[in-house]
Amino acid sequence: MSEAAKHIPERRKEDRGMSGRVTALEEAMRVNTEATQEVLEIVSMGRSFFKVLGHIGAAIKWCAGLTTAGGVLYSIWPHGTPPK
Repeated sequence: MSEAAKHIPERRKEDRGMSGRVTALEEAMRVNTEATQEVLEIVSMGRSFFKVLGHIGAAIKWCAGLTTAGGVLYSIWPHGTPPK
């Protein structure tokens, strides 16, 4: 048997080992992808939450402005009869 022929079974064993490594890498990538997707969902929810808070803050700002304008108009409007 030639020297090259003796190493053929070892190469096949290595190929099976590589197949196992590739399978393990694929599994690790699947787990990593799932974890990354969960983090992405959490970040998306956080961004949505802060966007809603921004809209609520804008509404409060408008209400405060209208209330201030109403208070100013009420204070300068004549009330009843003038003092004697």
